[in-house]
Amino acid sequence: MMRALIFNPFERISETKLLLIGITSMLVGATLGYLFNARYDGVFDLHFEKNTSYFNALLDILISVSTTCILLLAVGKYTNSKTRLIDIFNACSMAKIPFYVLTLFNINNWIYYSSEKLVESLQHNLMKMPSLSEFVPVLLFSMLTILGLVLSALLLFNGYKVATNAKGTKSIGLFVVALFLAEIFSKIIISYLN
Repeated sequence: MMRALIFNPFERISETKLLLIGITSMLVGATLGYLFNARYDGVFDLHFEKNTSYFNALLDILISVSTTCILLLAVGKYTNSKTRLIDIFNACSMAKIPFYVLTLFNINNWIYYSSEKLVESLQHNLMKMPSLSEFVPVLLFSMLTILGLVLSALLLFNGYKVATNAKGTKSIGLFVVALFLAEIFSKIIISYLN
């Protein structure tokens, strides 16, 4: 039961509750982005900066969710004319939640500064191994990010599958193409607006 709620809440929770959770999580995500200097500048992206505004964090979320939503709705309607916007939006908004949780690791810009130190260390001396204090935080965070990425992709695909009643390789292929295009378009729009 708990596993189903984490990986596929779309079959167990009503679309109205999912909509409320999705919108709330986007606002919470923007707040966390502001507090922990995170940018969600793509469909599956999370980067830390020295300073981030609430507006930039929220704009990143709105652009990446809406771009993904528009493209998944288009391919969803192509394969199943009964695909509904609310179901696709719920999948797109819920899929961002793992990235919001990951921002908590940047308390006091910990990941940002650890990454900066690691890059600086590697730039100064490629032959020398970075110290454990430079390497371990970035490695641990990278592993957690991979888990977050997998969970996000699973949420998005499971939501898409439920919304479109997707079956077969054609639906999966269209899903992958839509995500690829959403990543490109969201990055272009975000970089243009910043």
